[in-house]
Amino acid sequence: MNRKDSIEKLKNILESYDFRFANYQEIPQFVFDQIPCIRLIKYKKKQVDIDYKRYVWLKKNLSKKVKKVCEIGSNIGYFSSSLAKDYSFFVQAYEPNNLYAKVSKIISNLTKLDNRLKIYNEGINLQNIKKLDSHDLTINLNVLHHAGCSYDVALFKDNMKWEDYVISYLKKLSTKSNYLFFQTGNMMKGKAIFPSIKVIDIFKNIFDKSGWKINNIGVINNLDTLDYVSYLEKDIPKIKLYNCKRDKMNNKVAYYYDKKFVSHLTTGLAQRPLWFCQKVNKR
Repeated sequence: MNRKDSIEKLKNILESYDFRFANYQEIPQFVFDQIPCIRLIKYKKKQVDIDYKRYVWLKKNLSKKVKKVCEIGSNIGYFSSSLAKDYSFFVQAYEPNNLYAKVSKIISNLTKLDNRLKIYNEGINLQNIKKLDSHDLTINLNVLHHAGCSYDVALFKDNMKWEDYVISYLKKLSTKSNYLFFQTGNMMKGKAIFPSIKVIDIFKNIFDKSGWKINNIGVINNLDTLDYVSYLEKDIPKIKLYNCKRDKMNNKVAYYYDKKFVSHLTTGLAQRPLWFCQKVNKR
C-alpha cells in the first residue's frame, strides 16, 4: 500500500469507527509533525485527555535498563509508538481489536517504526501470558477491569474473584518482565468491582501478593492541570484521591474532594492512579 492509500485508509477508519472503546487514545504529536495532513482527519477523542501527561510521568520513571517493551492492550499505539520513536526501544504491542491494530500498523508504517515496533492483533489473557517473550518493561493500562467481561469470561463463571484473578495475572507477568507500568479502572458490566476511593490500599495488597515492589505512584491532584504528582510507597498515607460517581443528569463523572464537588469530566480516568513497579527477585 502506497503512502497516499495508507493515509486514506487511516482517515476512513478513524472517522467512521465507533463502538464502546472508540476514540480512547490521542494520536501522538510526532505523527502530526511527520505527516501534517493527518491533522485534517476528523478524529475526536472521547476520553479524558491525559495520554501525554501519563507518558511524561512514565518517562520520568523509566529505568536505564529498559530496552525491550511489551504493551498489553495498546489501543491505537500512543505509548508503544512513542517509546519506539523516542527511545529506539524494541516494542511488541498486543491489541485484540482489529481496527485499532490496523490503525497502529498504518501509523507505524507511515512513521517508519516497523523495524522496532511489532503489532499483534490479539489479546493476552491469563493462559497465554506464557507465550510472551521476556521484556524489560510491560505496559498494562486499563485492561484488567475488563477481565470477566471482554475476555476470560469462562474463568469468572467458575466463581473466580476479580482480585484473585488480578493477582494471578500480575504474578505471571512477573515471570516475563522486570518492570510494570500499570493502571486500571474499577467498573465491570456497570458495577463497581471495588470502591474507587480505596484503590491505593487494594492495589498495594495486590502488588505485594503478586511479586511486585511499588517504585512510584502517580496521582492527579489538580483537575485543571491534570499533572501527575509522584508518591513513594512510604508516602501512601499522604495520598488523597478524588471520589467519583456518574452524574445521571449529564452522564458525566462528578469529581469530589473532601465531599465537595470539584468538576465534571467525561470519565473517571483522572482518578485512577498510575503505578510503576519492579519485580521482586526471589532469593
